[in-house]
Amino acid sequence: MNFKRIQIIFLITFVIIDIMLFSIMNQNINPQSQTDGSGDSNIIKEMRNDQITLKTPTKNHGTGYYLSGARDNLIRQSVGQLENQTTHFSGYTLQSTFKRPIAMYSSHPEEKLNQLIQSDSFVINGDQYQYNSQLSTSSTIVYSQKAYGSQVYSSYGEIRFSISDNNGDKRLESYTQTYLNNLTSLREKAQTISEEQALSALYQYNEIPNNSKIEWTSLSYTKYISVKRNYIFIPTWVVAYKTSNSSSVQIKCINAFSGSIIDDENSKSAVENM
Repeated sequence: MNFKRIQIIFLITFVIIDIMLFSIMNQNINPQSQTDGSGDSNIIKEMRNDQITLKTPTKNHGTGYYLSGARDNLIRQSVGQLENQTTHFSGYTLQSTFKRPIAMYSSHPEEKLNQLIQSDSFVINGDQYQYNSQLSTSSTIVYSQKAYGSQVYSSYGEIRFSISDNNGDKRLESYTQTYLNNLTSLREKAQTISEEQALSALYQYNEIPNNSKIEWTSLSYTKYISVKRNYIFIPTWVVAYKTSNSSSVQIKCINAFSGSIIDDENSKSAVENM
C-alpha cells in the first residue's frame, strides 16, 4: 500500500470519527440546540435592536456533504490547449496573460465571461466554475469551483480574471486559476443549519458587533482539514458584514453541520484575497 493511499485512508477515518463525535456531542455543546425556531427569531429581533442591519434570514435547512479533493498537476498537463495566452505556474497556480487583451464592452463582464469560459481553449475545465458575485469587484471577476450544487470558497479552487479600465475602455488582461481535482463526497448528504440559525449563533458567540450591516451570506464549502495535497471540505455559512465606522468587509464562518465557529484563520482563507 503506497503512502498516498495511506494518507487518503487517514483522512476518511478522521472524518468518520469526527462525524461520530459530532452525533454524540452536538446536542450538548451546540448553542443552536438550546433554541427552537421561535428562539432564533427572537435573537434576530435582538440583533436589530442592537442596530445590526440584516434582511430577514431564511428558516429553511439545506443539505451538504463532507467532500474530499486534491491539488495535483491536472491543469499543468492541459495547459497546451490554451490559445492566445502566455502561461507559467507558481506551485499549483496557473498564471496566464492574454497576448491580445479581450475587450469587455458591457458593464457586466461576467456576461461575456460566462460564454468564453465554456471554451477549452480559453480556460481549462471552465464549465466546472461558476461566477461568484460576492467575491467579485470591478477589477477582479471571480469564478468559484462548483461542488454538489454549491461552490467552494477557497483559493484552491477558483479563477480570478483581471480587468483593466482605461477611461472606460475595459479589457481582460490576465487571470489566475487553481483547481481541485476529483471532488468526491465521503458520506451521504446530511442536513445543515438554516441561515437564521447561523446568524443567531454568530450573534450569541459575540462575533457580529453592534451597529453593523450584514452584507451577504452564502452556504458554501470551505476547507476543514488537510494532509499534504488532500483536503476535506465542509458546508459552511460564510457571513460578510461591515461596521458603521469601516468600509472594509469582515468575514465570519460557521460550520453548517455543527453550528460551531470556524476560527479566524480559516475564515480568512475561506474568501482569501477578496
